[in-house]
Amino acid sequence: MQTVDEKGKYFTERITKGRVDVLITTVKGHIRGYVYVASGQRVKDMLNAHSERFIAVSDATASALDGSDVIEVELMAVNKDHIVSVVPIDK
Repeated sequence: MQTVDEKGKYFTERITKGRVDVLITTVKGHIRGYVYVASGQRVKDMLNAHSERFIAVSDATASALDGSDVIEVELMAVNKDHIVSVVPIDK
């Protein structure tokens, strides 16, 4: 729901999201990091959402399938078309 203040500025509801630790396997390698899902949403629901082509992975560590070429970045956008599997990591 949107509200408008006296100056015409739009405000929308804030959506609470939970951070999920995941291991993503792509066609070229592995990515370990965090994805954010809306309250009551599953990782599967985020992957099946057709509105977004990419998913954001924070604090990501990526490597080739053989474990070489390791890189660490604060944020990585991953094309969902290249994802083979996503496994939530329980702590």
